[in-house]
Amino acid sequence: ATGAVTAGVQTTCADAFAQLVVEKREKIDWRRNAIFTGFGLFYVGGFQYYLYSVKFKQWCGSITQSFGHRGAAPVKTFIDQFLHVPTIYFPTFYTLKAVVEG
Repeated sequence: ATGAVTAGVQTTCADAFAQLVVEKREKIDWRRNAIFTGFGLFYVGGFQYYLYSVKFKQWCGSITQSFGHRGAAPVKTFIDQFLHVPTIYFPTFYTLKAVVEG
């Protein structure tokens, strides 16, 4: 739960910073901020925590036991960058972005 809350707070702050500093808006778009806060809370803090902390250990545990963390790191990187990010993370993020933009 702590990780989910932390991710939600980080996402809230990052979106507020993007709106006020990067985009130079006068006011925060709270609807947009709420959507990205939910993304941080549930996807980053919930699903990604489960993926990295539970499933990666399950899928790569034998590699880690045999070759150590340095041996498992390339496998975990491959799973993340070539499977997770293009098939789950990007579609989820850009779907939410489309919802925000209407």
